[in-house]
Amino acid sequence: MQEVVDWLGRAVEGVDDAGRVDLIGRLEAVKGAAEATQARVSCALAESIETGRAAAGVAAGKRSVGVGAQVALARRESPWRGSRHLGMAKALVGEMPATLAALQTGQISAWAATLVVRATACLSAQHRGLVDARIGPRLGELSEKHLEALARSLAYELDPAGFVDRARRAVSERRVSVRPAPDAMAYLSALLPMGEAVGCFAALKQAADAALAAGTVVPGEGTRTRDQVMADELVTRITGVNPATEGFPVEVHVVMDEDTLFHGGPASGRVPHAGPIPATLARLLARTGSTRPAAETSGFSPGRRRGSGACSGILATGR
Repeated sequence: MQEVVDWLGRAVEGVDDAGRVDLIGRLEAVKGAAEATQARVSCALAESIETGRAAAGVAAGKRSVGVGAQVALARRESPWRGSRHLGMAKALVGEMPATLAALQTGQISAWAATLVVRATACLSAQHRGLVDARIGPRLGELSEKHLEALARSLAYELDPAGFVDRARRAVSERRVSVRPAPDAMAYLSALLPMGEAVGCFAALKQAADAALAAGTVVPGEGTRTRDQVMADELVTRITGVNPATEGFPVEVHVVMDEDTLFHGGPASGRVPHAGPIPATLARLLARTGSTRPAAETSGFSPGRRRGSGACSGILATGR
């Protein structure tokens, strides 16, 4: 295996452009074959450990404990991801031979295989095998998006009652979350029943179409794109504040040291639940209630009160 790794490091030497394109495709096939082999090896490891523990008298419910962590250690990933990899490996090796073969021969990527496994996760082993057999001839022909849609559609056909029951239970899992994104941005996500989610998106799109037709211009930005208008409309509808021209009438905690806040220091600030932001943007957030440069010229300032009497602005604290 080390010889293969060493060869891959030299594979690009002396290759023209046509050869490079061919090499890219062949390396993609190698990646698929490696993923398929990892799946088989992971299953063999799990089976060996569980068999050994069974022989030693370990209770059935404890025989697989820690196996995912060993897979994770070998793959240099977290234990949680190791367990996910092991679960996918067991599905491919034990229930989806056509998908495994397509991965082994480079017809599909590891991500495409993941989408198929995920789309059929709630099926019985028998039904999962039926989906695998039916999509087998089309593996390598469909895009990842269409492949996932086909697998999901077949899963619905095979177990309609089960999916309806799960959909009813899933409503209780609706939630909103936030996670950091690059460049002082963040993802605000909502998990909603499909009808409600599509309805929200349609309302934002209609508002954006109307704004674009009116040719609205934002100071410092000019004419906005549809995506920008939809994002601004979402913020406005939730908070009642136009994010392009106003700061927020709520208290947002920005954490930074005194040098950064008062003397222009370079140390980054931090917004809880969203992550670090550059010092310049942290100071802007503290002054204006926004990280948009246009907010500096909007006339908004921390401490100003709005309709409800809530204090607008940012609470800055030391480390």
